[in-house]
Amino acid sequence: MNETFGNPPGAPGPFALISKDEALAQMDNDETLLREIINIFLEHSVSYLDNLRHAIMEGDSDEVYRTAHTLKGAVGNFPATAAFEAALKLEMMGRAGDMTNAKAAYLELEALINRLKPALKNLFNGE
Repeated sequence: MNETFGNPPGAPGPFALISKDEALAQMDNDETLLREIINIFLEHSVSYLDNLRHAIMEGDSDEVYRTAHTLKGAVGNFPATAAFEAALKLEMMGRAGDMTNAKAAYLELEALINRLKPALKNLFNGE
């Protein structure tokens, strides 16, 4: 049975539901590992977003590239394609040194991460 858990009702978005089965499959069905990866992500995601915001404000495309790449890797551990693609978009902007749309891309990524976090927190509710 494919159980899904996510944001509370009324919190729409691409992470309204995260498939527990899909998330576990990405960790070779190792629930302990998935819980650990979720905790690490939740602990570090705020600093990744803070670093990105600061780098964008400073126009530091190298730091935008590095931090977005790191965040993309962290998000890639979960079935969260929209957030992964948003981080990739910022990573590519940083790599190219083109910060023209970085603020808008950051706001999109931040919103996606802020939807992902409660979905991950709630993934094991009911157990």
